Amino acid sequence: MTIGAWVGGIMGDRYGRRAAYQINLLIFGLASLARAFAPSMEWLIGARLDPEDAAPRQMQFAE
Repeated sequence: MTIGAWVGGIMGDRYGRRAAYQINLLIFGLASLARAFAPSMEWLIGARLDPEDAAPRQMQFAE
């Protein structure tokens, strides 16, 4: 979670809060689709790595 919050802070400073939030939602949505259509357990495990890191970025911009 620390890495996600750190990356989210950098994205917010560089691109603005709104753009960074939209980029994060896109990443989270694509990763969710990848999990939904994972053909095997290995793909599912791999697709779960990013959403675990993306959640703190969303919480940071929701203020």
